[in-house]
Amino acid sequence: MTMTTHISRQLASESRRKFLRTGSALVVTFSIGGIGEAAAQAAPPKTVAADQVDGFLAIDAKGNVTVYSGKVDLGTGVRTALTQIAAEELSVPLARVTVIQGDTLLTPDQGITFASLSIQVGGMQIRQAAATARDALLGQAATTLGVAKDTLTISKGTVAPKSGGKSVSYAQLVGGRDFQLKLDPKAPLKDPKDYTIVGQPIARLDIPDKVTGRFTYMHDFKVKGMIHARVIRPRAMKATLQAWNDFDCRKIPGYIGAIRKGNYLAVLGRSEWAAIKASKAVETTWSDWQGLPDKAALWEWLRKVRINKDEELQKIGNSAETMKTPHAKIVSASYNFAIHTDPKHLPTAALIADRSEFSRDIVAALRNTDYFAFIGEARDEADAERMLATGEAQFVVTIPADFSKRLVRGERPALLVEADATDPVATGNAIAAVNQLAQTALTRDLSGPLASLAPPPAATPLASAPGAFEVRVHARYNPEAVTQYNIVPGLLGVILTMTMVMMTGLAITRERERGTMENLLATPATALEVMTGKIVPYILIGLVQVSIVLTLAQWLFRVPMLGSYSVLYLSVLLFIAANLMLGLTISSVAQNQLQAMQMTFFFFLPSILLSGFMFPFRGMPDWAQYIGQALPLTHFLRIVRGVLLKGNGWSEIVPEAWPIALFMLAVIAIGLRFFRSTLD
Repeated sequence: MTMTTHISRQLASESRRKFLRTGSALVVTFSIGGIGEAAAQAAPPKTVAADQVDGFLAIDAKGNVTVYSGKVDLGTGVRTALTQIAAEELSVPLARVTVIQGDTLLTPDQGITFASLSIQVGGMQIRQAAATARDALLGQAATTLGVAKDTLTISKGTVAPKSGGKSVSYAQLVGGRDFQLKLDPKAPLKDPKDYTIVGQPIARLDIPDKVTGRFTYMHDFKVKGMIHARVIRPRAMKATLQAWNDFDCRKIPGYIGAIRKGNYLAVLGRSEWAAIKASKAVETTWSDWQGLPDKAALWEWLRKVRINKDEELQKIGNSAETMKTPHAKIVSASYNFAIHTDPKHLPTAALIADRSEFSRDIVAALRNTDYFAFIGEARDEADAERMLATGEAQFVVTIPADFSKRLVRGERPALLVEADATDPVATGNAIAAVNQLAQTALTRDLSGPLASLAPPPAATPLASAPGAFEVRVHARYNPEAVTQYNIVPGLLGVILTMTMVMMTGLAITRERERGTMENLLATPATALEVMTGKIVPYILIGLVQVSIVLTLAQWLFRVPMLGSYSVLYLSVLLFIAANLMLGLTISSVAQNQLQAMQMTFFFFLPSILLSGFMFPFRGMPDWAQYIGQALPLTHFLRIVRGVLLKGNGWSEIVPEAWPIALFMLAVIAIGLRFFRSTLD
């Protein structure tokens, strides 16, 4: 082993001088296993090579470990995870490991930080560096102690024989010196069964400083002579920068100038505020770019674009040879988002008083947008009103009796499209598609003698001429598209589902765990009487919750109440009873309170996701809608929104009330059966 001492180099930054001062002013370089025996006379800079152990690790004279990571923490807890990885692989206490991130003078280049890839890629490099260092330290310790390498074990940074005896620490083996080792991809990794740090609930290292305000964020860095910049963004994707001037920017105190490279333009300032003001003052001219696809045909456009890369996620066997077999077949599938906020094929009813080729083409044009699925015709206006109120139809298209006559005379007749806008997210894109209808629906019909009625070409992409007819969109029940009108009534059902099921779900289970079930068994009460006694107090609690939510909804959020309170509260009682019976059924099945809690959330999460509370119900695939239809929250949300926003009465809520009653009867039957088994 060759050793050379030298004075550490001075760094330009005071913070780096302090860093080196806290470790050691005297740096000693040595080699393990005969590597690097020709030591340099002058101190080289710290290596940042990604194939060297010293690029990632350093152990000082006290046995403390410093890890150098090119990956930075974006708030995902990477710093804590990297600390765990290094501490685990080196078998040192977590408190003795410090991670330095993103300092290009000290850390290797590990590529771009991609959240989870920081562990998958960067963490594995650090793990391999630590494994290489540990293997070399074991070899050095074996030589020092005069024992076989495989007879040694490491604990808390100290190497000792498994049978006991003299030990040697990392500080004694390498403290304050370089490893001068290449990363060995074959260095043995620690067996996961021996892990004591990785996989444990370690408190995040960055949280205390963030809570107390001591954490240094990127915009908190201040360096002497630092220049601030702001990038000037184009008007649209792929737009090119045609002209610019910074005349007004030159009047701003602290403004330095601008940098242009092709279509990249940035302004510079001596302070951040100067750069911000300059970014608003600079004048630019960008080209127009109209390359984005039509939103209504987005999926079709995606399927037609050129594929940049084919990637095989998993390949088993020889597919080419398999296809030669007699029974071989190709299975293909196309995937969209399972749940999205742009639902298609919304149920639409038509009220057509003018049966002409114009009416047929308008209906066909609506169907071709994929937003409208016609389910039939309304008999009259009252029937159309009923279909909207009950939710049977999301849209009603009305074509008046004199539509075609007025169209031919050039009077621009009106076409009425009524939308159930209780959920503005579900109807927003469909309404946008309707507004384009007058421009395109009758293109084929308005030719020959009627060509003068066709709308002229648009003067600009943003301006369009009036069509041959007028489209009037009437957003019913929520014309201003106020999202709180949809969300706040929905919260009523979510709160009741969570509290009612959870509270009663723990009732019988708690009795069983505390041993008080025997007292109930000794009474002459029947199973139904015991279950009734358990749910009555919670019914009162549920009614109090409903009253509080309704009061806040009207006073704080100004949600209208157009229906009857008696209809609403009787519906609430039915919904509360269904959830309470489900909770008691869970408590009868579960063996302990933890199981009851887990079963409650197993029901609660699908109820939130698949009921139409978080996402438009008709924006989900068919299989998810089938599951959602079996959940009482789905039907209760329709009842509450219908009573509050539409003024629905008994006749309108019956189609949604009977599924809740059926659900309640089913869980009562299951609950009584399991409750009797519990009593037996």
